[in-house]
Amino acid sequence: MDDNREFFKLIDKEKYQVFLFACPTQIPLNIALHSWFVVNNQGKISRWEILSRQVSHKTKWDHLYLNFFLPFQGVEIISSSKKYFWKPKLLGKIEGKIAQQMCEFIEKSPISYPYCDKYHWRGPNSNTYTQWIINNFSEFSGRLPWRAIGKNYKMSRLRRCPTSTLNITKLSIQTVVKIAKGLGISINDLME
Repeated sequence: MDDNREFFKLIDKEKYQVFLFACPTQIPLNIALHSWFVVNNQGKISRWEILSRQVSHKTKWDHLYLNFFLPFQGVEIISSSKKYFWKPKLLGKIEGKIAQQMCEFIEKSPISYPYCDKYHWRGPNSNTYTQWIINNFSEFSGRLPWRAIGKNYKMSRLRRCPTSTLNITKLSIQTVVKIAKGLGISINDLME
């Protein structure tokens, strides 16, 4: 499936679905892969990934970006070129109850992923992030290949997300509002 239209055909707006994608990184490091998740939360499609860049974007948390690129678009072949993009490859997919749990986990990752503020080509990077999520859901069959440099970054610290890191009561109100906006939740919905 090289054509993005084919990927959109996989979306079922009535279901929870999680897709793992990868494509080569930018030239000259294109032997390595960049990976990301596409989440279908019953028709609300979002893309979650770690990027090396630090640019202004309405939904980002340091290096963690929500919807920086289109869901099924690879990264630029040449850095900062907005004309040529790698074709994505689907590495894994899950639907149903586990997908719902993964959706919730990924959507909470701005407050639970331990390396939002760090990036290095060897890790932590996009592959560290996707492997961290995979490690928390053994039912997910998608796997990162050897070219996913960074997937083994400090894995002893990334095996499972401790429950305490998901405690949002310690977050500042600004952080909660920023996360809510990124997820399309209104302030009024937060107050209910």
